[in-house]
Amino acid sequence: MVEIPFFEALPMLRRFEDTADPSNYLPLPDDWYIAITDVRGSTQAIEQGRYKEVNAMGAISIMGVLNITHKFNFPFVFGGDGATIAIPSSIKEATIKSLRGVQVLAKQQFGLEVRAGLIPVKDLREAGSDIKVARITISEYFTQAAFIGGGTQLADTLLKSAQRDSNYLIENLGGEASQDFNGLECRWDEVYNDRGEVHSILIDVVKEGKADRNALYREIYSRIEEIYGTEDEYAPILSDKLRLTLNNRKLLVEKNVRTFGTTRREQIGYWLKLRMQWLLGKILMRFGIRTGKTDWGRYKSDMAKNTDFRKFDDMLRLVLAGNEMQRFTLQGFLESLYEKGEVVYGIHTSKSALVTCMILDHQKGHIHLVDGNDGGYAMAAKKMKDRIRARVQSHKQ
Repeated sequence: MVEIPFFEALPMLRRFEDTADPSNYLPLPDDWYIAITDVRGSTQAIEQGRYKEVNAMGAISIMGVLNITHKFNFPFVFGGDGATIAIPSSIKEATIKSLRGVQVLAKQQFGLEVRAGLIPVKDLREAGSDIKVARITISEYFTQAAFIGGGTQLADTLLKSAQRDSNYLIENLGGEASQDFNGLECRWDEVYNDRGEVHSILIDVVKEGKADRNALYREIYSRIEEIYGTEDEYAPILSDKLRLTLNNRKLLVEKNVRTFGTTRREQIGYWLKLRMQWLLGKILMRFGIRTGKTDWGRYKSDMAKNTDFRKFDDMLRLVLAGNEMQRFTLQGFLESLYEKGEVVYGIHTSKSALVTCMILDHQKGHIHLVDGNDGGYAMAAKKMKDRIRARVQSHKQ
């Protein structure tokens, strides 16, 4: 087990709104790195109905690092079609091998191209950005990271603009590929809610002046609560809505990740294992049976709590249960801020949420990555980019 004292020693924030206060953040050490991934051509893949596959590439980027540390003890943010992960130098080489493994698996098993980079924190600072991190208590067993300082956005820009010979690209850093994605599970059906819609939302405050930006984020948090209600009302994952799936197409992503490089016989064995575990899971959770260290009667409720439906990494990322009127009201508020040049944003609407699970153990060590179905964050990002381009064009005229 790899200890990462910096992140594990960070003070805990009790409210998500406290991510708007920069005094709650501490600088990442200079000898750390930002690992970053995204799927090239994700929009086209989503339009082909392959969003679950795209989504999984971000999840396995994190899962591979998790299997190095064997604890949720490093900062990361899941972005739908990729991930941003902060790592200490002590696991640099292992992370390079894991991210190479993500690229190889994505290409050979799914026909997807994953861009992956490893960027020194000191390079981000020398380029004029900083990267600071905070730690938020989400549940009894799950803490989540938040980033400010512009460093994660610069890392994303550097990855996407890197030339083929760049030392930031994983493929140029040497090392063999390794694939250890044990613990990745995609066994839950789409999650619907009583409000009827799921809103995947990206909001980036571009207002000048740090104090003004922070104040505006706090105003946005407050306005969202006015529109959507309490956290319990807008959380997109509720325990009574969770259903395990037996649909072959929906289980195919997990099977293809977990059986990569195995024999045909082992792949068939995994299909059978999935079905046996579906039946066993239904019985254990239905009757609240306790096995070993796991209380299956509380698994769904713990799962609903251990979700990352609100995130902050130099921008606000949300997946909320809502209705049409709430969406129109929020969009009207954000559009007024956009027209004043204070924010750029994107909202994608779907009927359900998608959950991808990362599991070390089923009692305490499981977290669940949430996105809107049918595109989620990736499609919201496309709409945000359209607004950025429109803003640039208007300034030129």
